[in-house]
Amino acid sequence: MSVKNRLDDMIININNCLSKIPKSQSVNWSHVSEIVSITSVCANELRLTKSFTVPFGRYLIFEDEFFNVQLDVFSENYVGAPHNHDTWGVMSCISGELGISDYVMSESELTLIRKGLLKSGSSIGFLKESDWHSTETFSGQQVASFHVYGHDFNLENGHRYDPFRGIERYERGVLHDYSANSGILELEV
Repeated sequence: MSVKNRLDDMIININNCLSKIPKSQSVNWSHVSEIVSITSVCANELRLTKSFTVPFGRYLIFEDEFFNVQLDVFSENYVGAPHNHDTWGVMSCISGELGISDYVMSESELTLIRKGLLKSGSSIGFLKESDWHSTETFSGQQVASFHVYGHDFNLENGHRYDPFRGIERYERGVLHDYSANSGILELEV
C-alpha cells in the first residue's frame, strides 16, 4: 500500500462517516469519535520522511463541501495562540509530540481547563461548542499532525485570543498544496 492509498482510504472512511448523518442533524461526539479512530489508524501507518527536514507549514490534502484534511508540520518549540475554528475538528499526531491546551470562553475571557500531549498515533477531537485551544511543540522529533475540520472552517482566516485585545480575527499562514509536496510523508516501516 502507498501513502496515497492510505490517505485516500482515510478520506473515504471520513466521507462514509459523515454521509450517515441526516441533513437535519449536525456532527456529534459519536461522529467525531469515529473520525478520531479513522485518523489514528492512518497516523500510525505514516511518518514524516527521514530523508530531509520538512518545511513547516500547512499542507491541504483534501477539501470538499463537508470537510477538509490538512497536514500541519510544526517548527521546533512552536507556541500557538489560543484560537478556534468555528466548527468541529480532529487532530491526529503523526510524528513527534504535540501539546494541546483546551480553554473555555466566558465573558470574553479564556480559562485554561486542561493540558494534554498527543504522541505519534494519538488523536483528539472537539465539537464547535468546545473549540478554543492552543498547540505547542517541544525540542526533539519534528512534529506533524492531521487536522480534519468541518465545512464551516475558513482556510484563510480565523479567530484567536489575545489577553490584552480579546478575540481578534487573523490571517492563517500559507496553505501549501500537499499533492505538490507528497514526498513529505512515507509509510511507517
